Amino acid sequence: MAADGPLVLVLLLWGVLGLVAGAHAATHQRNGPFWFLAVALTGLLGAAVYVVLVLLGRDDAEAVDVDDPVTMTGEK
Repeated sequence: MAADGPLVLVLLLWGVLGLVAGAHAATHQRNGPFWFLAVALTGLLGAAVYVVLVLLGRDDAEAVDVDDPVTMTGEK
């Protein structure tokens, strides 16, 4: 039963990573429950994907508004 200690520690770390990613995603208008599950179930791999896609990705301020009409001259 002494070997259960490292397993519990790893599972706890994965859960905490999932909570942090989910909370961060939810506060930035992203799908918090999805990112919680993705990171909690995949661990460091999911955390790395989260960092690349969300933290290093395009900022929400740079997002294209799909309701704005597109013109050839760039005017609205």
